[in-house]
Amino acid sequence: IRECDYNIALSFMVEGDYLNAAASFQAAGDYADANEQIIKMGQQLVKEASYADAVTVFSCAKSGSGDTYAHYANGQIALDNKKYSDAASYFNQAGDILDARDLYKDAQYQYAKSELDSEKYSSALIAFEKISDYKDSSNLINACSLMFAKEIMDAGKLNAAKTALEKLPSDFSYNNVSVASLLEKLNANSDWLAYCGKWSNTSGEATSNCKARNY
Repeated sequence: IRECDYNIALSFMVEGDYLNAAASFQAAGDYADANEQIIKMGQQLVKEASYADAVTVFSCAKSGSGDTYAHYANGQIALDNKKYSDAASYFNQAGDILDARDLYKDAQYQYAKSELDSEKYSSALIAFEKISDYKDSSNLINACSLMFAKEIMDAGKLNAAKTALEKLPSDFSYNNVSVASLLEKLNANSDWLAYCGKWSNTSGEATSNCKARNY
């Protein structure tokens, strides 16, 4: 039976019907090189840019979903659906085949940009740092750092904000927010910075122009 399934699969493959060929090779199990034939068809479909069919074919093979060409096909599908984070992950796993490296950088850039536009500055920063040499990523890394510093400054984490800002170029600005203006605010409120941080319990009084008990 497995030999028959194998030969049926060969007939489908000759006709260019890779989907039915893959199903028949799968039915043939471990007969001859059935699994290798499925992988080869999947890779060929990727080279022909038939990504959805390629994914279907790879699913018929043992460990087919782990093939680098399968990752590439899934990356293209994710990219078409604007699922940039997924696309970047797939292209990264595809390694050096075809133009996977370039597509990884582009997908990662698009994902980082979407996070920045959504004001998710911390995750955007991490994403841009992975492709710091791509397009204007180095500039956008500074933008993410600046906006994140403003975010934690607004949350009252003044010392952490100051530390982050001092690592940026003093003349840098983004979206009408500048490093200089934020540092000016912090320096103008230096007394408050002395209070910011982690306080521990004491049995006495904390006094500075006023008395605060029960610390």
